[in-house]
Amino acid sequence: MNTKSALFFVLSVFATAAVAVAATPAKKSGSCCSPQQVAQVESAPAYPLTVCVVSGEELGSMGKPVDYTHQEAGQSDRLVRFCCAGCIKTFKKDPAKYLAQIDQAAQAVAPVASCTRESAAKSACH
Repeated sequence: MNTKSALFFVLSVFATAAVAVAATPAKKSGSCCSPQQVAQVESAPAYPLTVCVVSGEELGSMGKPVDYTHQEAGQSDRLVRFCCAGCIKTFKKDPAKYLAQIDQAAQAVAPVASCTRESAAKSACH
């Protein structure tokens, strides 16, 4: 095989591969996790809020967020993050109200959190 034929062969192979990739049907929206969703889940913090549950201020806007462990008899300890130490006193007046807000935020991110690298790699996703 001469150089011209070899070059034509290699280009033909690449062209065929490009056509095959272009002809692959697009993934239907919502049918599976996208690589971006997988990356979001893998890099997401365990705490579901980016704002103080009491004041609504962005966590970190007043310096380092204050981590507080809420303890209640018969319940698992719960992490609550505040914008400042002053919000802890308000939280303690009605913890159930604020814990419900955290739970609601956690449920809102739960569908995305079901995405994993494995589910995105399944053949049904492609």
